[in-house]
Amino acid sequence: MDVTKYFKIVSVSDHVVHLENKGFWSDNVAEQVGNAFLAEFRKAAKEASREGPFIVLADLRQMEVLSREEGRVALSRVMSCARAYGMYRAVEVVPNTITRLSIREAAELTGKPEFRIVVDTMDDALATIETLKREMLATAAGQASTT
Repeated sequence: MDVTKYFKIVSVSDHVVHLENKGFWSDNVAEQVGNAFLAEFRKAAKEASREGPFIVLADLRQMEVLSREEGRVALSRVMSCARAYGMYRAVEVVPNTITRLSIREAAELTGKPEFRIVVDTMDDALATIETLKREMLATAAGQASTT
């Protein structure tokens, strides 16, 4: 199966891991691509975390609904991985309301879904990321000065 039809790590730079998820993640698709997605994401998160906290930019504009079981589980595993590697926040571009619901359900499987900021457009995401970067770096600088 060509996993690039379903996910891609676009870039890892300047405290941001940018990824794209696409298509309909049926149980069958999620079973076939879930582990590859987690492995690719883990590499990206490890690289990003070398510089400290990072932000995930999840472009989900071309993603359809996740399957009830495997699709949500696969995505929640990636979300949990991001948190384990020190993700500061995730900014998700999800214009489709039904897709938003399935992504929210995946986030709820992590037990703490408040790490997410959901926006409609890439422009909104980029503006949000700039604000988050300033906040994140200021917080890190404040913590460094108290130690």
